[in-house]
Order: sequence, then structure tokens, then C-alpha cells
Amino acid sequence: MILMNGLEEINQMIGGNVTEKITPETYEKMNKEFEEDGLAFRINIPTQEEIDEWRKRGQEDSLG
Repeated sequence: MILMNGLEEINQMIGGNVTEKITPETYEKMNKEFEEDGLAFRINIPTQEEIDEWRKRGQEDSLG
């Protein structure tokens, strides 16, 4: 879609707009991409339970 200012709209998937389920495999893929890009850091891979608890805490914090 072209916006009123003449620029093309880009729908980026960041922050709260991400609809993909986050799993340990998500972190494994990210680490693989970091390695392929030559980046010198890795993310510790959490368990699914840790991910679910983190997301639950985030939802509770946003509700006030």
C-alpha cells in the first residue's frame, strides 16, 4: 500500500505485534543466524516453561 506521503507502508513484526509462538527452537534459530552473520554472542536457550512464565509476567505487568 502507498501512504499519503508517497512512501510504501512496511508492516514490521516487532514488539507486541509478533504472533508467532516463542519456543526454545526460536532461540536456536536466532543463535544460528547470529553465527551465520559472524556475530560474537549467543542467547541462552530457555525451556518452554521459562518462556511461558516470562510471557505471563509480561502480561500481568501490562495489566497494571
